[in-house]
This record gives sequence, C-alpha cells and structure tokens, in this order.
Amino acid sequence: MSSDASPDAPVAGAAQPRRVRTALARHRQLTGFTGALGWFTLDRLPLVLLAGLLVVSLVAADAYAGAGLAVGLGPFEPVWASYDRGSALILVGASLAGLWLAGALPMAHPVPPAWLAERAASTLGLAGWLWLGVACSGVLLGLAAKGPYLLRAPEYLAFAGPPPLVSLANLIAPVSLIAAGIVSVRRIWLGGTLAVVMTVILLAGATRLLAGALVLVIIGRLLGGVRVGPQTWGLAASSAALMLPIPLMLRAQDMHGLIPYSSATWQFMNSDGYLAKVAASVAENVGFTVPLLVHVADLGVISRDDMIIQLNPMPAGSAGWDGIVGQMRVHYYIPYSMLGEFAHFGPLILLSALFAWGALQRLSIQLVADPDSRLALFFLTGQLGVGLISVLYVCQYNTRAATRALSMMLITALAFHVMRAVLDPGPRAGRHALPR
Repeated sequence: MSSDASPDAPVAGAAQPRRVRTALARHRQLTGFTGALGWFTLDRLPLVLLAGLLVVSLVAADAYAGAGLAVGLGPFEPVWASYDRGSALILVGASLAGLWLAGALPMAHPVPPAWLAERAASTLGLAGWLWLGVACSGVLLGLAAKGPYLLRAPEYLAFAGPPPLVSLANLIAPVSLIAAGIVSVRRIWLGGTLAVVMTVILLAGATRLLAGALVLVIIGRLLGGVRVGPQTWGLAASSAALMLPIPLMLRAQDMHGLIPYSSATWQFMNSDGYLAKVAASVAENVGFTVPLLVHVADLGVISRDDMIIQLNPMPAGSAGWDGIVGQMRVHYYIPYSMLGEFAHFGPLILLSALFAWGALQRLSIQLVADPDSRLALFFLTGQLGVGLISVLYVCQYNTRAATRALSMMLITALAFHVMRAVLDPGPRAGRHALPR
C-alpha cells in the first residue's frame, strides 16, 4: 500500500507503479507548482477551503467589529457583541491544527487534480445519462420537498415533504446544479433550463445556496470540458456577491414562497443603497463564521447528550433531534455551528472533531476515485459537491447538518462500489491507482 506522500516527494520506482509516478509528474505539470502547493490534492479540497474560510472570516470579523458596523443587526447583534479576538485566535488555531493533521494523515490513494483534468473530456460520453438524471432528480426532489408551499407559504422553512426527503433535496441541490452545467455543454437549452428551474426552487426556499448557483453551474461546464476564462469566474463571483443579501432579506418578509419572494427581490434590487447593502452583507456573511464560533463556544446549554444526538445519522425523530432542535439555535434564523458546538467542550475537542471530519472527507473522496471505472468521475463530482456544501454546514449550521452530509458521502462511496461491481465486473488489479 502506497503512502500519501506529497506529489513532489521522491518516489521510489519499486514503491509505486509507473502509472502512479506518471500521474504525479502530470500533476506537477498541470499545477505549475512544487513544494507546499504541490501537496494539494482533490481529496484535500474541502479541508483547504474550510481552512481558508476560517482565516478570511477571522480577518473580516476583526475589520467588521473594529469599524463598529456590527450594530443594529437584529438577531445577529448578540453574536457580534460577544466576539472576542483572543478567544477567536485560540479556537481558529485549534481548528486549523485539526485540519492540518487530517490533511497530513498518510492515506493510500490521494487524488491529484490531474485525475479530474484528464477525465473531463470523457464526462459526457460515458455517463451523460447519469448527469441528466442527477440534474432532473435535484429539480424533482426540490419540488416534492416544497410541494404546495413552493408558490406561497405561511412561514419560512415550510415544507410539504417528510424531513428525510427535505434533507436529501438540500444535499443534492448543489450537485444537481453542477450536473446541469455538465449537461449544458452538449445540450445548452436542456442544461440551462434545468439550472434555471433549480435556481428558482432555491429562491423559493430563501437559501444562501442561491448565491452560489451560477458558480456551481460554471464548475459543471468546466468538468464537461469547457475552458472557463477569468472573465467568466469574475462574472460568477460578482453574481454571488449581488445575490448574497437576498435570502436573508426574504426570510424577514411577512409572506413567503416564490410569488411574494419574486416581487420582494425585484423591489430590493432596485432600491436605493442596494450596492451598499451588498458590500455590508459580504463582509457580514464572510466574517460571521468566527464570531458564531466564539459565541456558541461560550454558551452553557450544550450537553454531551446533545452532541450524541447530533452525531446520530438516523432520521430526526428516532435520533432525538426533534426534541432539542429548538434549543440549538441563537435565533430562529441562526442555528449553532458545528465549530462552536465542539468548541464548547474545549479547543482540544474542537481540534479532534475537525481532524475526524477532515479524515472522513478525504476517505469518502478517495474511495470513489477508481480510474478503471466508467462511473468514477460521476461519483467523484458528487462527493466533491457534497463535500463543499459540508464546509458551509461546519461553519454556520449544527453538527447534525454536517453529520448528514458526511453520512451521505459514505453512503455514496458504498453505492459506487456496489454499482461498480454490477456494471464494471472483471479484474480490479489497478483499482484506486492514479491515472496514466
């Protein structure tokens, strides 16, 4: 079994097959970097993103609080009021240490970016029907979850579907947007229509994923073999910034659902000072992760039993989540964060939790990176999509949300091996080796 060494470390010829050494060399060629940056692999992507968000949030929180902007923010104000820079440095440091240890953990099958880049061209031909199925399933699950509350709803978070279906719809939403982007490479109208319908469903739910919809579609087109230039990425980033304040504004409306939300969104975007609200919202949302971490860590209402319930992946009723969900929030709109809940028990527990989360993220991604399977890229994209949404859950949602996402990734890895055995029978001598 090979060790999870840096792609730039010397590799003994007898220790790894030629295909592995060739892939690592290709990884260096594609990235153009050596040393620390050459250490980056796709299985470490969620860890790197979470670490980056923590650092940016710490800097943004200091600037935001120092400028006196965290005043008059309604339900968010108590969180900002309890922000302490010393506590933040300790807890962010513990978080980064846990992520670093998980990233440095030796694992047998690291997945360099070359693995993905060299398979982008085959994405449509080998599994096009699967991408279309994922895009359609995301739309159908979103519609089923909202039901009659799609157009008009009595309150925010009103769903007609059962909780397991709602959870599945939330988890598959980002993956379905990526899939719609892939479909659009060859069927622009079909893929574009699916992406628009999925975005409309996100608008009806007033979810912050709405801000990242265009980014996810562009990622899908990239995976479909389309070259994406800096101008397109700039457009996607601008779209995300412009859309970011909209979900929070919609949640405060008297009426909910797509019809009242559409009208409120149009009025909001045409109101005076909209761009100033966008700038404040970006700073507030980016910086909010660390103040929420500090605030929840200082609370005295989280017990070990609460954490055991949240780590149980069973449905909410049988796990006991329905009995405590109301108390695991700062406000109706502001759940505790996984970071803060584990930090409540001390920096060492927080470090250990992020180490375990990071290690399981890497394992889930590596388990589907089989170069001998026609389904590998399909499943790998799904794992990366759920892994990225899991980063948001860790930062600003309860531990239960992160547990559900991680459970979905492990189930997906199991499903991959079952489908591989059925659709790709035969010798597996080269499985999990890196690409030629």
